[in-house]
Amino acid sequence: MIAKGLEEKYPDDKKVNIMAFENAYRASDILKEDIIKNSTLSAEQIEEIATFPNTVTDRIVQNKEVDGKPVVEISDDFEAVIEQPKLSDPNSKPVKDAEYTDDIDKMLERKLFLVNGAHAATSYFGYNKGYEMMNEAFDDPEILADVKNLMTESGDVLVKEHGLDKDELEKFKESKLNRFLKTASHDTIEKVGRDPVRKLGEKDRLVAPAIKAYDNNMPFENLAKAIAYAFKYDEATDEKAQEISEFIKENSIKDAIEKYTGIKEDKRKELFDKIVSEYEKI
Repeated sequence: MIAKGLEEKYPDDKKVNIMAFENAYRASDILKEDIIKNSTLSAEQIEEIATFPNTVTDRIVQNKEVDGKPVVEISDDFEAVIEQPKLSDPNSKPVKDAEYTDDIDKMLERKLFLVNGAHAATSYFGYNKGYEMMNEAFDDPEILADVKNLMTESGDVLVKEHGLDKDELEKFKESKLNRFLKTASHDTIEKVGRDPVRKLGEKDRLVAPAIKAYDNNMPFENLAKAIAYAFKYDEATDEKAQEISEFIKENSIKDAIEKYTGIKEDKRKELFDKIVSEYEKI
């Protein structure tokens, strides 16, 4: 649909901003590539009339029941960050109440590591203890301590890699953790933990900060533990969880780590061994 709209627009000397507010790394870039594939216009022609600033988006959307009917509840708390230099007018601020940045990777990793990473880790720890709801996991002192330690490790990576202010980062972590605690009663473990294949990706929420921590000679133990628990997530209704589980049965946890995380035993041995040892403890 967007491709067809751009074809109607072409040629035009006024560029339109197209932004994908979606939970994916550089989602607008992904959308742009798909538009190019589905358009009669060339990439160069599309770039003449459109620009694709990347975003960071964060807002809780939950299912609940009202008067016996399913409804969608959207929280008041939100974050919307826009890659300002890519806007058609880099001096403009077209979306009210959004935050604008010239370093989108910093903001993407802040959310990916501290929000998505902590949330996913909680679900995998909770699943292992037999919990079904996220609030059960957050109410467990042992899990909450592990998640806070994981957030500390990931936060230290962000300070090292991007020069984020440590005090501001602490406030960010505290606000996100408080939000988790307030909204967890509506979230199932299965919903938050689903698709561990994607969540164990080399550039995703658990593995990326673990690799960066290891490469910078920083603590990574809690991140490694969360990765191990993600490999133990074998929810029967989750196709991707079953894929990992079957792969480990047919091969080994060591083979699975190399296949799904990209962490190699010969290149990051201490991190690799820590994941294996945590997995074997479970």
